[in-house]
Amino acid sequence: MNAQEQYEELLRLAEIYFREGFIDRTERKQLVIKATRRYAEAVEGAIAATGL
Repeated sequence: MNAQEQYEELLRLAEIYFREGFIDRTERKQLVIKATRRYAEAVEGAIAATGL
C-alpha cells in the first residue's frame, strides 16, 4: 500500500468510525488533520529523495 492509498484508507475509516458513533466530529477532524500531515510528509520525502 503506497502513501496515497494509506491516506485514502485512513480518511475512509475516519468517516466510517464517525458515522458508526465510535468517534465524534472533533476526533474525526483530528484524524483527518493528522493523516493529511503524514501524507504531506511522505510526499515531501519522496520528492526530496528524487532530488527535485
